[in-house]
Amino acid sequence: MTNSLRLLAGIRLSKETDETTSPERQEADILADPAVEPGGENIVDWARDLDISAGKFNPFQRPKLGPWLTKRTSEYDGLIFARADRAIRSMMDMYELSKWAIEHRKVIIFHKGPGNSPRMDLDFRKGPLDPISQLMVTFFAFAGEIELAAIKDRNQGSQRKAREDGRYHGGPVPYGYRPVKQPMGEGWKLEPDPEASEIVGKAIERILSGDSLNAIAEDLNRNKALAPRDQQRKQKGKPTNGERWSSTVLGRILRNKALLGYQIHNGKVFRGPNGLPVMQSTPIVKRHVWEALQQKLDDNSVKKPRTRSTAPLLQISFCLKSGHPHYIFGGGDPKWGVYYRCRGKVKKLGCEATSVNAKILTQITEEQLLSHIGDLEVLEEVFIPGESHKEELQEAQDGLVDLLERSAGKSEAVKAIYDSQIASLEALIDQLSALPETPSRTEYRGTGSTYREIWEASDAQGRRRLLLDSGVRIEAAVADGPWVSVGRFERPERYDEAVSLGVSDNIQYAFYLPKNLIERTTRLSRGSQLS
Repeated sequence: MTNSLRLLAGIRLSKETDETTSPERQEADILADPAVEPGGENIVDWARDLDISAGKFNPFQRPKLGPWLTKRTSEYDGLIFARADRAIRSMMDMYELSKWAIEHRKVIIFHKGPGNSPRMDLDFRKGPLDPISQLMVTFFAFAGEIELAAIKDRNQGSQRKAREDGRYHGGPVPYGYRPVKQPMGEGWKLEPDPEASEIVGKAIERILSGDSLNAIAEDLNRNKALAPRDQQRKQKGKPTNGERWSSTVLGRILRNKALLGYQIHNGKVFRGPNGLPVMQSTPIVKRHVWEALQQKLDDNSVKKPRTRSTAPLLQISFCLKSGHPHYIFGGGDPKWGVYYRCRGKVKKLGCEATSVNAKILTQITEEQLLSHIGDLEVLEEVFIPGESHKEELQEAQDGLVDLLERSAGKSEAVKAIYDSQIASLEALIDQLSALPETPSRTEYRGTGSTYREIWEASDAQGRRRLLLDSGVRIEAAVADGPWVSVGRFERPERYDEAVSLGVSDNIQYAFYLPKNLIERTTRLSRGSQLS
């Protein structure tokens, strides 16, 4: 072997944090190889593939090395790696790489063979190796595959032990936490990330106060809060990519039981030998808040009327003759104006009602609202989370059942090991069963402002939000006489008789308020607390 070979140096690392096979150590070994000229003069380039697993990506699939093997084969005479496992980890990979080297007449050099065996110099420039050399290549590839299987087995055992101990063993970090290296070689643990956990806490407060996931996600984007993937990139010291928040991403975070400090594996709570969840960190959320949050998210998952439409009375105004909702149309030509049309007419559901002038209907709605409740105080619905131990009790009961099943049919010696764990869970179940349960509830609290004050201070969409939150409903149609003929269709249970009927500007209407709206408002104004 002469030193005139043009060599492409390959460096690969499964994890950038792996110090035993770091890129710097691999580079030093390559530069020390006898095939490399001093200072690496005959190395044409370095193909560095970091965070790339050899078990998942063969040499031809790697981002840096792959193009050299497929498109730039004329620019070098051979490949050199610090160790065989930096190039291949299976017999099939070795076979394919050898076949490639025969076809392109290349040299493959491993400064160290599999398992730190002596240096391997595979010269394919004259075609296939002699049978003995080919057998050795196959053997070494097989040894590499066995080594990979052993590594995987060790890693799986190590990861399970880490999970049982509540330690962090790599992989995605649940949002809201960050990995922290422990002293005395005790590995890594998770702790609440100050920035991310604050975002979670504020999001929970807003959800419990009635805000939607969409609204919160939009505010997070507006305030340039780091989304989960960017948060992890920042923790690793990598540049962020400008990832955006969405209601789906935020909802997934708020549904994750990792917020309770639990160890999560394959999307489920990981349980220890005693059947109880393993804690991996200090909880970000207390259990009673978590349960209230899940209930609120469940309630919010029911589809509600959209609030961004330009139609101020969307899902507030309905056809007086058929009960179908109105939708807005027109506006393209000023001389025709804007109208509310019955959806039952458009969908050919048998309604022949004439469209209603939108400006007049909006004016009627305003007059009726302010006439009936304009001087009453607007109430704010406040969710008060209860305190429940049902889920914790269920987890303890599930753990007890699991231990009893595992101990059944075992020898007395094995059963003795389970007995202390079973006794511990039984005591915990008795303790949790004795704790009081406080149900969640809703209270209405005064805002200090009347309907008239809020109405006058709001824009069109703010007024629509007020109408929706108050449960206002108006049914209207073009008048066909001096009377109001109300349709005989079913209305939501919260409505009783209309609070007013009338005809205005040739539009007949029926105005409805929820049964308990005035009652709860006047009761609160007298100092009563509602629940």
